[in-house]
Amino acid sequence: MNRVSIVVPVYNSSRFLDECIYSIRTQTYKNIEIIVIDDGSTDESVEIIRKHALEDERIKCYSQKNRGVAVARNKGIQLSTSELLMFVDSDDTLFPNSVEILAQHSDCDFIMGGYEILNMENGEIQVNSCPKFWGKADKFFMNISMYLTPPFLLSPCFKLFKKSIIKSYNILFPERMNYGEDAEFVLSYCEHIKTVCCENRSCYSYRKYGTDSLSSKFRVDKLAINNRINDHIISDILLYGNNNINEIECRYVQNYVEYAKELFTVDMKYKEKRRIFFKVGLQENMLERAKQFGRLSVAQKLIIGSLRTRLFFPVYLIFLLKGKNEKVKV
Repeated sequence: MNRVSIVVPVYNSSRFLDECIYSIRTQTYKNIEIIVIDDGSTDESVEIIRKHALEDERIKCYSQKNRGVAVARNKGIQLSTSELLMFVDSDDTLFPNSVEILAQHSDCDFIMGGYEILNMENGEIQVNSCPKFWGKADKFFMNISMYLTPPFLLSPCFKLFKKSIIKSYNILFPERMNYGEDAEFVLSYCEHIKTVCCENRSCYSYRKYGTDSLSSKFRVDKLAINNRINDHIISDILLYGNNNINEIECRYVQNYVEYAKELFTVDMKYKEKRRIFFKVGLQENMLERAKQFGRLSVAQKLIIGSLRTRLFFPVYLIFLLKGKNEKVKV
């Protein structure tokens, strides 16, 4: 039975941290090492970690000044002593047999499972069953679009990685990024794998919070980062000898649609929204990207049409009202 190192980065997570660590401690798969990295928490997180460490010798806890989740995860990788690595966020939980589900396929280089999303506003649970797969990496990348929506591939959670691959190719979470670093790590890892196994059973519960603070989360650079991730996905596809990138190219336009819809609803002056809409759309060559494939959805036609004609207000009003109506229904 191979040992599995589970890395948990923590920053002010006292609300759910006890439940998170307990879900790891009570795994049916007992041969685990739990590495908890406190990233300068100022709440009761450290006390919760210490309590569990006193009760379970498999827990190793380390503290550092607040430097971000990427630095904390990289520290966890460095301190781990197992060949198999798993990452768990401190406000999420594992199912009792999560590690067992993934570790049974430890002969593969990259192992991925399904996950559930717990909506913290209404308590509803969305189950995302990962399409089953077992085979070589080139075959996996021939069907990569199946693992991008919902986003199975781009998170480091609900997966097992091999430390030998990470170490051999110096694969780390980019520490200067605070958005998209997860995807960059996973995609960089996937450049060096030979075999893949995907389990359709859920092995991770992810908490989804409300959108009341959407304005504080909006990032002007979000589209550029998402497009860089798309570039990386295409690079991996071509690396494994697959030239069918049409479905991935569609993601560029859809990313801009989602970016625009989010921009329309944030707490920002109208003139600033308009400026960002056109500046970012043109910088990211969205008009040229839209020409690369034929059929656009209604939303894509409206937003790309607005970018092309420089008529902002009609489309802005349509999506603003639509967004408000959807909020009222919820």
